Amino acid sequence: MDKLKKVKYKDYADFIAKVGHGRLDGVSVTKDGYPLSVKEEKFISLFIVKGDIFQALRESGLTMSDIASKDYLIDEIRWRLEELRKETIADADEILQYFTRVMRGEVKDQFGLDAPLSERTSAAKELAKRVIDVEKDAEAVVPEIKITLNWSNSGTE
Repeated sequence: MDKLKKVKYKDYADFIAKVGHGRLDGVSVTKDGYPLSVKEEKFISLFIVKGDIFQALRESGLTMSDIASKDYLIDEIRWRLEELRKETIADADEILQYFTRVMRGEVKDQFGLDAPLSERTSAAKELAKRVIDVEKDAEAVVPEIKITLNWSNSGTE
């Protein structure tokens, strides 16, 4: 049960440290292997934390012309934001797993007691809604396509 639990991060710096962001002999590198200067690394982190490109540029000591042709910086920012999003937002499987654990009585309340039957029933109803929707989608009927070939006007007699 504990292996399904998502890791929580204190802040963005803690996230970067635990995600396994690459380093090569003390030089930061992007997920694609591009080496980053200290200023570029600082810019990426500041931009993600503050969300203001001008403030991030100013505080990192870079200018717009310094980063204008460096597409790998934008790619790295997108990748880090996506990784952060994945770590902080539950996906559909995680939600289904949670409803299943509650329904089975594996989740305790804040006092360490078993979840009441009403909560377990509610989790079962929520789980059923989602499972039934998935099964309906899987059983959706694909319309039959009929093709008729007309060979009578093919030019051969």
